[in-house]
Amino acid sequence: MQHPFDAELVTDALERTGLFDALSESALDGLLAPCEIRLCPPGEVVLHEGQPGDALYVVLEGAVQV
Repeated sequence: MQHPFDAELVTDALERTGLFDALSESALDGLLAPCEIRLCPPGEVVLHEGQPGDALYVVLEGAVQV
């Protein structure tokens, strides 16, 4: 399920990871441009092993089993 995109929420989450510290504000904005927020119910399979990666998932709340 998709949820309205909240740039501030996602920006805060990315800044907390430290992975994007080297990016300028404009580069980070460019990274966020195609983003969407997905609400996933417990037990939903988001990605299958061996599936080509075409997205970056950032968990804003909850946990993920790999």
